[in-house]
Parts: sequence; C-alpha cells; structure tokens
Amino acid sequence: MSGSMLKKTIAQVLIPRPFDQPFSYIFEECPSIGDWVEVPFGNSAELGVVWSLEADVDISERRLKSITRRFPAKAMALEQVALVERIASDTMMTLGEALRLSMPPRNAINPKSTETRVFRSHAPPDQKYSKGQQRLLDVIGWSEWNKQKLLQEAEVSDAVLTGLVRKGAAVKQKVVPKLHPPAYSAAAYTLNKEQRNAALELRSAINKNIHSSFLLDGVTGSGKTHVYFDVIEAALGAGKQVLWLVPEIALTTQLRHRFAQHFGNEPLVWHSVAGSEAKSKAWRVAAGDWPCVILGARSALHANFTNLGLVIVDEEHEQALKQTDMGTYHARDMAEHRAQLSNAVFVMGSATPSLESELRARKGDVKRLCLHERHGGALLVETELVDLRKSQPARGKWLSDKVVESVQNTLDKGQQAMLFLNRRGYAPLSLCSSCGHRVECHQCRAWMVEHRFLGELQCHLCGTPAPKPEICPSCGESDSLVACGPGIERLMEEAVQTFAEARIGVFSSDTLRSAAETRAAFDAVADGTFNLLIGTQVLAKGLDFPDLTLVAVIDGDLGLSNEDLRAGERTFQLIHQVTGRAGRGQLAGRALIQTRSPESSLMQALKEHDRSGFFDLELERRKAFLMPPYARLATLLVADENPDRLKQVVHDLARLAPQAEGADLWGPVAARLPLVRGWHRQRFVLRVPQGKRPQSFLRAWLSGYKFPSKTRVTIDIDPLSFT
Repeated sequence: MSGSMLKKTIAQVLIPRPFDQPFSYIFEECPSIGDWVEVPFGNSAELGVVWSLEADVDISERRLKSITRRFPAKAMALEQVALVERIASDTMMTLGEALRLSMPPRNAINPKSTETRVFRSHAPPDQKYSKGQQRLLDVIGWSEWNKQKLLQEAEVSDAVLTGLVRKGAAVKQKVVPKLHPPAYSAAAYTLNKEQRNAALELRSAINKNIHSSFLLDGVTGSGKTHVYFDVIEAALGAGKQVLWLVPEIALTTQLRHRFAQHFGNEPLVWHSVAGSEAKSKAWRVAAGDWPCVILGARSALHANFTNLGLVIVDEEHEQALKQTDMGTYHARDMAEHRAQLSNAVFVMGSATPSLESELRARKGDVKRLCLHERHGGALLVETELVDLRKSQPARGKWLSDKVVESVQNTLDKGQQAMLFLNRRGYAPLSLCSSCGHRVECHQCRAWMVEHRFLGELQCHLCGTPAPKPEICPSCGESDSLVACGPGIERLMEEAVQTFAEARIGVFSSDTLRSAAETRAAFDAVADGTFNLLIGTQVLAKGLDFPDLTLVAVIDGDLGLSNEDLRAGERTFQLIHQVTGRAGRGQLAGRALIQTRSPESSLMQALKEHDRSGFFDLELERRKAFLMPPYARLATLLVADENPDRLKQVVHDLARLAPQAEGADLWGPVAARLPLVRGWHRQRFVLRVPQGKRPQSFLRAWLSGYKFPSKTRVTIDIDPLSFT
C-alpha cells in the first residue's frame, strides 16, 4: 500500500441539528454504535452519537476531520437508537431533530459534579498525631469515605483532616460521585379480586419476557395505581427497569409520595423542571443496567434504558401526552414502540380511554383488563344535571341555587367540596359596554384574559401581558371595559361572598408553578387546611382526597363551544374524570353538572355512567364521516410574518399537490387561530384510509418544493387539535 493510501476507522456521527444524515469523522480507535463523542462542526464543537461504522475505508481522497474526544459514558442503547429513527420516520422530523429529543444533560455524559473522598495512606511510623487526628484515623480504618460524612462521624473539623493530609497519613481526592442501585422494598398490600386478576395477568406477561400490550380499564377510584405497584414489584424482582409516564408534571408529586410509602424509596424523576442533576442521575442509573423506576412526563421516554421490562402510560387519553414543541409525536404511541424494541410489557391505563385505544381493545389488538368497582367498597358518584335554562343564577353570578345549597350542606358536614371550571384567570374577555370592542392581543388577535390576581391582561396563546386599559382603545370611553364570563378567579370572588366560613384554595397552572408549590397545596388539601377547592383541570385526575364528597362542574358545556372533531370525546373524559374525584373514601360522593343541554347524549351518558353507550355513538359518528380512528389525518401548517408571501406559498403548494387513491387533501384555509405571535397561519388537512401512512403522500408532495427561508412549516401526524 502506498504512503498516500491511509486506512483508518471512519464512523458516521449524528449531531442534534436539523440534518437528515450523520457526518463522517476519523477515529483513532474503533468506536461502537451509540458512543458519545465531541466532534468539530463548523466553528463549534458538537456533542454527537456514533450512528454507523465505515470499517477499512480508503480516506486518501477524503477531507475528513477527526473527533475531538470520546466520552467514557455508557453508549446510547441500540433500542434508543432505533426509537430515534422511528420518531424521525413517523413525524417527518430530520434524524438530527429526533436525536435532540434524546439528548441527556451534558453532565450525564461528562459528569462535572465531584465529591471529596478520603482514604488512609502509609505515613512514616514515627509520626505523632493529636487526639482528634487519631480519632479520625480510627474512623477511616482502611475504607474510603465521603469527606463530609467522615468529619461528621469522627466529630472533628476540616482542619484536623488537613493536618493528617500534611503528615501523609490520609489522602483527599476529588472524584465523580459513585452511583448506587436504587433500593426498593415493597410493603404488603391486599388487592381486591379484580385488581388481583389484572396484576396476575401482567405479572405473567413480565415473566414470559415477550412484548405484549394491555389496557387497564378501571373506573375512577378503582385502584389502578395499586395494580401498577404490584406489577412494578414484579418487574423489579425480575431485575428489570420500569418507565412510568404521566401526562402532567403535577401528577408526579403525589405519585412520588405514594410510591415512597409503598416501596420505601422515591422513584427517579425525569421531567422538564426536575433539574439537570436529577435527570443526569436517572439517565446514568438507567444506562447502568440497574433495576429502577423512572417516573416522569413525555421526556422521560428518552432516558437511556438498557434493561427495560415494563412501560406504564397512565391517563393514556390525555392530550398532554402529545408533544407539540420540538417536533410533534404522541408519547403513548412512542412508549409502546419503545416497549416493543425491548420486549417489555406495555400497560396504558384510564377510566376514559381514548377512542383509538377503545377501538383497539374492541378489536383485540390490546388486551383489556377491567376494574369495574371502586376500591375499598366506595360507591360510584351520584351525578345530577342542573339545567341552567331553568335554574339561571342571578345576574353577575355563576353558581345556581342547587350548587350553592349542596356546597353549603357539604361544608356544614365537615366535608370537602370542589368547584370546577376549566378556565384560568378572572374573565376570558374584556368588552367595552359603549361600543362593543373586545380587547385582543396585538400579536395573536386572541382575546386578552383578565388575571385580577396578577393585575393584568394576558394572552393565553403567546403569554403577552398588558395592563388593563383605563379607556376603550376603540372609542376612547373611560371606565367602560367590563369583564365578561367567569374564570376561576371570578369564581373565587363569588365563593368568598357566598360561603363566608369556607377555607378556600385555588388551583391552576397560575398558582401551582413548581413541584414544591404543588406538593404543599395538595398536602394542605389532604390535612384539611382547605375545605372548598376551586380549580381547573389540574384537579381532574390522579388526586385522591378521601374527604372530598362533592364536585360541582360550573360550565359543563364549555368544551363543546368549538368545532373540534374531538370536542365531545374530550368533554366527556374531562367531566367524567373530575367528578370521579368525589367519594373515593368511605363517604358517598355526589356530582352536579351545570349545563344548558341536559338532554344531550353526552350529558345523559355522564349522568348514567354510560361510557360504553357514549363511545358507541361517538364511534358510529366518526365511522360515518370517515374520521379517526377509522382514518388517519395529518396537518400541514404554514406560517409567515409576511401575509403576501404566505399566500403565494400555499397557492404553490395547492397547485403541486399529487393525486393519490383514497387520499383527500383539504385547504389551504386560515388556521383556527390565523395570527399567533405575529405569524400569519394557513393550514392543509390530509386524510388517508386507516392502515395507510400519510407520510408517503406528504413526502411525495413536499420533496420537490423549496420553502422560502422565512416561512415556517409544521407537520402534525395524527393531530389531536387544529388550533
């Protein structure tokens, strides 16, 4: 071989940037797929992952750079590599964008946090020590100690240790803290017959070490969490790792506490506000092949599991499981795929399954495990519909006489009541009483919501705050802006006036802004600090307050006020879930739903607990119109700050749309929110038959078109909303 012919190892490295292919780099030593490396890219250094290998390649004519460094951290699991590729394929993100979702905190790959370790050294035999130094040596023995624990155990100061080090009798060394396998010890717990049957089925599946999917379908209060605990115990006993996904961060607060009570130790936590140290620890433990439980929101899906045996998706129907920033994907669906890649058992649980999961269970694609009875002998909630056409509250009020009377009776008995309204702030609209002008966000044209607690108006789309105008921006009339409609702040104002002795707590994303605040608020409910709860959907799921016996839904029709395909399904799920918070202990529960359409099939189904009947009607309607789950949808949202350029782009796209058998393309039309944060928006909607992939149509359509650099394009496969 001539001197110009060089043979070195070349590998393809994927970096978390919007590129659809990895890049070639030279390695001095042969790497493995999944290795973490730092590579030069342009004028910067990028953290990347070895994606594929090019062994024995002639590089004499190739101008390639060498990697900067290779990290000793555990490689990305091959199952995680496959998940990244699946996310990219299904969502039409680039590979680099999909990788970005799975990037751990930097200190998980290259830990910088250190601790000082102390161990004994062989000092000269004639060395003399003070009493404190001798006591310190006796404690050290020939073991290795954490410095702070050592000083505490020996009851000496840091100066004593420094003296020992100077005499050569001890050595201090900064090291990366060692990780230890989490310790879990499950407490004994008695399951009822239905829970036991479900748990045995899931335990059997784990023991077979073969992937299988289940729907744990239990009424509210049936004890699904206890079934989860039982099967988690089985997975840990088999040396397996567990991923437990919940739709909202707030749910992790109470679950961590309940988990610790049952297993003697908290689960590892992974979500957007957990902090890099907590996520780094979870990532390193999972990568270390130790049996563990990681509890978290969507992003926990991307922990580096190396021995995954069980995946749980709680409240699988929740829209919050759909990722809408940094790419769009459904965490439930990707969690099931992650379970498939690891031959793990997949369990999704809900009292109100999504129609997609309901249809899969009816077809036998997933096995349904039913819990028909509330745990501990609790009865189902008695539900009553309050017809607002006949029981209209007084002008400026929002609570009917029936609700007021029922809440007062509940409080008089020493029990807790809840007023539920899924609307933050004081009022959703500020209207001029003189000219009818509605105060809008200048960036979104959405109504500005009054937040009286904060003393401002706020746009719930872009978060823009603004002071409430003293004069109408349209007609100039002073003191003419009036609050229209209720939010929970306005509801609290009425409750303070109506229930003078009530101890009121308000719960929403405006008041529960951190895990600590959430934990403190729910602890206050549990210990009786509050006896009247006023809240939004943060109170609708996963919470268990045994003294809560009455739930009053203030506006049962609120979720039906738009033309969303899933409006009925979501309204049923939300109200069913929130009314299910009542009567979960020994005391019977009641629910009141204020509505202007009590005769509707949805309201009657809620009243009679007829979930199957509602699903039958809803599935029949979807099938008649060939809508999900009997077809698949995809949306293409095109946005631009220049409305003329946007108009030209969507005109070009409409002209280039291919013809495909069975595929229907609608649009372009203005998005439901045509202006958001100063960006004008238009939308296309694609429908294909169930079993077909909308991605194929979209790739054929968009591959030959180059979008202007300032135009934004968002693709959403299987969208849940059309905002």
